[in-house]
Amino acid sequence: MPDTHPRLRVAIFGATGSAGSAVLAECLNDPRVGDIVAITRRPLSVQAPKLRQVICGDFLDLGSVAAQLCDLDACFYCLGVSQARVRDPAVYREITYDYTLAAAQPRLCH
Repeated sequence: MPDTHPRLRVAIFGATGSAGSAVLAECLNDPRVGDIVAITRRPLSVQAPKLRQVICGDFLDLGSVAAQLCDLDACFYCLGVSQARVRDPAVYREITYDYTLAAAQPRLCH
């Protein structure tokens, strides 16, 4: 019996990192996922028909990529950094907390 379920549309933040690249690989291999929007700072080395790469220069202001974040079924937020790699507490907070809150804003899709 053929699968008639609609394919999922997902976003992945941080698809260039270790966790995000693993999530991306799983989504690419999962037949239930039909569209993937990868929000990254730099281009991915992976290309696939169901993958759309969106380069974002400022994770605190997602207005320029907001249209790409609408009508999604799921979001995998894998963007982050180890505290050992960023010694400045303000920079660490920005990357791990402020970027996350900016991505979670419901106003992005109005």
